[in-house]
Amino acid sequence: LTATGSLELARERWGEVALQAQAEERCKHVINALRNWIGWLYWQDVLHPSIEVGIAWLLEAGHVGVSEIWLYSRVIEDSIDTLLTRSRAEAQLASVRRNSDELVALHAAVAEAQAAARVRCSFGDEHGGDTSATVRVRCEFTRGASRVVVGSGGESVELRPSVYALFGPNGSGKSSLLALLSSCARGGALPAGLALAGECDVQLRLSADDIVEVTQRLYCPLSCQPVRWLAPSAHRNTSLAPLAARAAALLTELHFWSRRDDGAAAGGGTEGGEGRREEEESLAAELMAEHEDYCGALSGGQRAKLELVRSVLLRPVCPRLLLLDEFFAPLSAWSKALVAGRLRAACPDSVVVVVYHPDSMPEAGEGEAADALCDLAGGAFFDAFMEVRDGKLLPPKPCQAAARIDSEAQAK
Repeated sequence: LTATGSLELARERWGEVALQAQAEERCKHVINALRNWIGWLYWQDVLHPSIEVGIAWLLEAGHVGVSEIWLYSRVIEDSIDTLLTRSRAEAQLASVRRNSDELVALHAAVAEAQAAARVRCSFGDEHGGDTSATVRVRCEFTRGASRVVVGSGGESVELRPSVYALFGPNGSGKSSLLALLSSCARGGALPAGLALAGECDVQLRLSADDIVEVTQRLYCPLSCQPVRWLAPSAHRNTSLAPLAARAAALLTELHFWSRRDDGAAAGGGTEGGEGRREEEESLAAELMAEHEDYCGALSGGQRAKLELVRSVLLRPVCPRLLLLDEFFAPLSAWSKALVAGRLRAACPDSVVVVVYHPDSMPEAGEGEAADALCDLAGGAFFDAFMEVRDGKLLPPKPCQAAARIDSEAQAK
């Protein structure tokens, strides 16, 4: 929820659910009050008079005496008073104990949060008139058995507007590095399991709102209109129909509903402008309808395309720091090429870091062997690559083939 920036939507939805629950609770109180009133009528007008009539009959028949009735009634009343008093005292004691336990747990949670180390994130323009996005990182952190050093000898790793491939063995700390960078959007608060092993400084020439991370575990809300999740917070209280239409157009462009994932069925399996318009209208209606679990019926590639539209394409401009954690893994080769071209076109002035596992790992170095690490779906996509090796993040290396992108092939 935090990484995807969906806390506000979750609060809105839980608020709506709470209002529904409160309405049902009020109905329950009304029903209980009616039931209690009927019970009181039954006791006053039926049961109590019946008991009195029964006692009068016993007295008249000589089965009991007046003194016995008084004695038995006193014993019963005293017993009931004793039980009720003890029950109330035990309930009050249980309430005090519960409140005490909750306060102890809250104190421990606050103390842990205050004691947790935070990343030192600094924002702003520190280089005169140069306003291009820049990220400088010097940090040492651990997660589980992994320990990663970013920058050495007092030098920081610097990232400028480009598309970077970040690769390394599983568990080497790639996702942790992305989580560390995205923590600057939350005041430097680290996610659970990630700890600092020394000083950690991140200097960013951009604002906290310009940091977007797309995690491996894509979040999608339940019991919600998909368009409300896609909408930026500033537009959730306005008309959502135009936004749904725009999102449907973007998803259709990405072949969200493709029956053939090879580009032959442009527009998601339909041919001609009329078919494309029908598909966009159908998809827009689907985004406007409330679903119990919309993403549960989507494939991994569809969820990735939906997240791309939400995080990048629906924004006025691409986030200046975009972190993609194995984003391309669920996409087919053709979809990778399509999405890669759309990303490069939308984010020319952004720092884009992609955790990526190439099909093969040639020896890192100069020339075509190293450039193989920069290819995605058979085409040059990355401008530079970085590797996490032996607990260190190696400085970025430029891709020689980045300047030789075939614009015609990319347009196709």
